[in-house]
Amino acid sequence: MNTSELKGEWLSPEYKYSFKINGSRGIATLSNSTNYKVGDYMLLIKSFDGEYYHGKQIYTDGKWHEVKLKLLNKDEMIMYGGVEWTMIRKG
Repeated sequence: MNTSELKGEWLSPEYKYSFKINGSRGIATLSNSTNYKVGDYMLLIKSFDGEYYHGKQIYTDGKWHEVKLKLLNKDEMIMYGGVEWTMIRKG
């Protein structure tokens, strides 16, 4: 699985958190929860089906939840996991 197109820092303006993806892991760069802090692993990408990346993310409840990521263009992606939200590439 190649995650190079996801590499970089991604921000959710709506939920006010961000993470930096390198390889199959995302590290928190901005936290909106007391259950994880900046520097913690909060995203794990496990597979790609040709359209969606599938993985797990720590939510504000401190628990891992299944998520799907879909890259819309080089600077925007949609994440799905109970709700739908947009992430934008920083920088």
